[in-house]
Amino acid sequence: MKKIAAILLLSICIATGCESHKPSADSTSTADPMPSGTVNSTDGINEKPPATAADPPASTPDGGSPQPTSSHEGEAETETPGRLQSSQLMFGYLDAAGSRILAADPEGKQQTPREQFTQAVIAPDELADIRFTKHQARSDQDNGRQNRYNFDHDEGDLFRLSSPVTPADPDAGVVLAQRDAFAGHEFLQVEHAEGSLPEEAAARIKQAKGLNIHSQGLIGQISPDVQLGIVQYDKDGGKPLASLVLITPDTLLFRDFEGTDDPSSTWRVDDGGQMDPQLFHVLFVTRSGHGYTLGYEWWGSEGSNLAVLQQDGGAFRVVQEGGRYTAPM
Repeated sequence: MKKIAAILLLSICIATGCESHKPSADSTSTADPMPSGTVNSTDGINEKPPATAADPPASTPDGGSPQPTSSHEGEAETETPGRLQSSQLMFGYLDAAGSRILAADPEGKQQTPREQFTQAVIAPDELADIRFTKHQARSDQDNGRQNRYNFDHDEGDLFRLSSPVTPADPDAGVVLAQRDAFAGHEFLQVEHAEGSLPEEAAARIKQAKGLNIHSQGLIGQISPDVQLGIVQYDKDGGKPLASLVLITPDTLLFRDFEGTDDPSSTWRVDDGGQMDPQLFHVLFVTRSGHGYTLGYEWWGSEGSNLAVLQQDGGAFRVVQEGGRYTAPM
């Protein structure tokens, strides 16, 4: 009987495959997906207004709609041709003779060895060769201003140009770059512009933002059909909002600035609640496989904020930001 039962049990096992202990495919747990980052959106609003020159803004993107980013936190940034990284750029200013540049990094965020910075953007279409010489210590005569009059007393990384330059604006900031930072970029000519944006451009901006325009003005003409301007919108019960906008035939690239309810210092100290196009200075504009890249300086009563923005699809992303304190004594 036992023999017959054993034969019967073996027959059943063969028929069913005896796989009762094999784990099922759906029993394996999967890791949670890594959250995506956030970049400056064409219709996003800053989570907070930009800092004044006395308190330079951090190098972080404006708040906006979630978009893919180049890397996750803790991972190395992916290097692709034409795509700028924050590690490749610094800001500085010239001495009175136009032969030296002083670059500051008070928070120690820039970890790239200074010897790797070998070029400087002096004018919108002019790259100059530079060489790192030393770190300059602050002297007892330092007055806290980051300008050519206090150059020899301010603290920072000292660079020497291969030959002196005579910029149109000797007080303008400069962008220092690694040798191949702008590989694949075409530097475009920029003409200073005044007056109003073209009516068609203003209509496109109004439609894209869904807001009425309070005031607007031209900053620069990059080509016959590409302009840079500043737009201030009607408040309509919300926070004051303005946008720096690059206008191309098929794209509007915004950088939004959300202000405060202080009518005398809405975006910058003592700005009177107005966005003045003449306070924006174009450092450079390039075009690459990634689209447009814009460097600008925004002046206020106490100094300037500087930024480099690069097109990322239909939006601007912030590559680098900084500031200079130049308030009059």
